[in-house]
Amino acid sequence: MSQIKYALIGAGAIGVIAVFLPMVALGGESVSLWDMKQVDAGQTYLVLICFLATAGMGVKAHMAGVLAKKDSIIAAVAAGLAFVKCREMMDGAIGGKLLFLAGLVGLAAAIYGAVKPEGEEAAS
Repeated sequence: MSQIKYALIGAGAIGVIAVFLPMVALGGESVSLWDMKQVDAGQTYLVLICFLATAGMGVKAHMAGVLAKKDSIIAAVAAGLAFVKCREMMDGAIGGKLLFLAGLVGLAAAIYGAVKPEGEEAAS
């Protein structure tokens, strides 16, 4: 049994936590993505929902026992969108780095799950 569903859960959970961690340090102040919602709420909520969807597909796969191809594709789209939105944050503080890495890991795990779905492993 593949453990990719746990990588999706982990990447989504780390991404959600990273939304609240300092993304940029300006002077003596730290600004998280959550603090930026007052400037651009759409981007903040989009990234948060993408990471929740990535983790949600992993939880769904855990509950079902297998990671289906369609769930992997949904997770890949969500993690890929989060990755694209967070790619320039890698140079920031810990929150920015974790947003970038969670998106990258979630995308890689979801692509692996789509290429080699668990349901087909069990059938062969």
